[in-house]
Amino acid sequence: KIIKSDGTNWVASTETYAVPGSSGNVLTSDGTNWTSAAPSASGGITWNEETGASVNAVINNGYITNRGGGVTVNLPGTFAVGDTVRVLGKAGIWIVDAPAGDTILMGDSTSSSGGTLTATNAGDAVELIGITANDSWRVASSMGNLTIA
Repeated sequence: KIIKSDGTNWVASTETYAVPGSSGNVLTSDGTNWTSAAPSASGGITWNEETGASVNAVINNGYITNRGGGVTVNLPGTFAVGDTVRVLGKAGIWIVDAPAGDTILMGDSTSSSGGTLTATNAGDAVELIGITANDSWRVASSMGNLTIA
């Protein structure tokens, strides 16, 4: 079933519409035309596997750290409220590094200006969300014993 408007109310319709090649896609309308497109993967987060010593994080990206010597994930200095960065360890210990002037908040702890958040085990993970534009990140969820400094 689809939901459509009769001009006054929204009603469930029993009509069936076929859109060629759209299996599993999402239909959107601009008010005139319908477009079929694949839904975004991973809830809008683009995942990257990192094997180098450091990476400059990009908003709404996730980083799978895969380097025995560890990976430093440098948070962006320009971000909006609600912007997200995720880090998931595979090998080695990761460190999330905030730019000078920015802080990371975890529970009731706050990092120093330009502070860090460090994994204690290779499999640790964290989701950081910007809570004050260009200033503060908050740990929204984490796994493991992270060290804030």
